[in-house]
Amino acid sequence: MRKKIVSIKSAGSWICLTVDESTAFGRSYLILYLRGDVTGEGETENIFLDLIELEEGTTADAIYKALKKSLLEADLDDAYLKSHLICITTDGASVMTGRQSGLITRLKKDYPLLESIHCLAHRLELSVSDALKSVTGCNHFEIFISKLYTLYHQSPKNARQLSEAASQVNICLLKIGQIFTIRWVASSFVTLQAVWRDFPALVAQMKKGAEDGSRSDVERKKFSGLLNRLTCTGFVNDLATIKDVLRELQSLSLKLQNRSTSLMDATREIKMTIEVLKAFKITPGKSMEKAEEALKVLKKLLTASKTYLASSSECERGFSVLNATATDARNRLRVRSLSAVLFIDINGPPLKMFDAYPYIQSWLREKHCLSTASKTGRRDKSAEKIRPLWVVLNNSE
Repeated sequence: MRKKIVSIKSAGSWICLTVDESTAFGRSYLILYLRGDVTGEGETENIFLDLIELEEGTTADAIYKALKKSLLEADLDDAYLKSHLICITTDGASVMTGRQSGLITRLKKDYPLLESIHCLAHRLELSVSDALKSVTGCNHFEIFISKLYTLYHQSPKNARQLSEAASQVNICLLKIGQIFTIRWVASSFVTLQAVWRDFPALVAQMKKGAEDGSRSDVERKKFSGLLNRLTCTGFVNDLATIKDVLRELQSLSLKLQNRSTSLMDATREIKMTIEVLKAFKITPGKSMEKAEEALKVLKKLLTASKTYLASSSECERGFSVLNATATDARNRLRVRSLSAVLFIDINGPPLKMFDAYPYIQSWLREKHCLSTASKTGRRDKSAEKIRPLWVVLNNSE
């Protein structure tokens, strides 16, 4: 079968190698895949070529020798590889990509057409890790999700109570795992999806734990703290936002891992994902839309609860304003007029919002200050102060 597959050599196909090193059964192995046009019909395929035990260790030199030996045994000699080996893809480990003596550096000396590619799926994971380090606000979210994982992973009692709470609210419980600590973002998305789906059960179980008299004060306090954090609107918004982002990154990761995805396909998918993530700044994702709708409903319910008034003291304050308004000098005011005055006194805007300028303009245009001074036969000081302002207004007209 190997000889038949390597008939690729007779078809004169270009070749790409994919290698990775791992440990199994206490031993180190190198796995080798070959990508090329095996059939000669222009369709490239990924073909498993060999599994090599690294008997001499996992250094770049040992991997280089083992790889060269395997290729030679598959009848892929140096003469053919120099003209047809054009690419090698690795996970980016230093033993593979080291500039001084890494595997790729050694192979490039032998095969001048060779180009190296750092696995884009692995680079995506590194990008997520770097982003989390730069966005410190995600640390609190990550710590809280880790606490949830620990709470239900290490305590069968808590896990059982969570299952009971889920059955009471008629939801199918999803297992909460770790987040941002394992290799692929798809796993982190599954964890957030579990928290999102299990949210009603989590709230019910934590509320029960905070009120459970059979638990210690420390446990009840712990549940109470987690409950307050879980039901915070900020946490719900963060959960929805990160879930939307991870959904897109999960989709991109799976597309990059697809065996038929070429470098051109990957570039297009990455650019599309970047545009989608940029759009989230303006247009919310699916989860964020649901969160916003839920928060709107919650806000209406909170507003309704605040509408209930606990006392009638407001009316007492109104009568106090009435007593201060209906003085002896205003004893002839009709009830309707008095009500209008009270409306302004109680509901009117504060004095600092009053704009006196239009009224000053009107007063100056009527020349009240000048007429007052002429009637009294003396020059009023306030009139002299206002005269320049009147001149300015008059000239401007």
